[in-house]
Amino acid sequence: MKKKHEQVIDPCIQICTIDSDSGLCIGCSRTPKEINNWFLMTPEEKIELVKQLAKR
Repeated sequence: MKKKHEQVIDPCIQICTIDSDSGLCIGCSRTPKEINNWFLMTPEEKIELVKQLAKR
């Protein structure tokens, strides 16, 4: 059973630099938009994003 307030660990590792070629953070592989939207996302959206990050 899922917890009502499921926590998803933020992928940020405090290396916050956007690569000019890829447009992705070199620390967490997220786009600036994904970083900004993290706290607005549902747990399900965060889980899906983390799965996508593993493929980048």
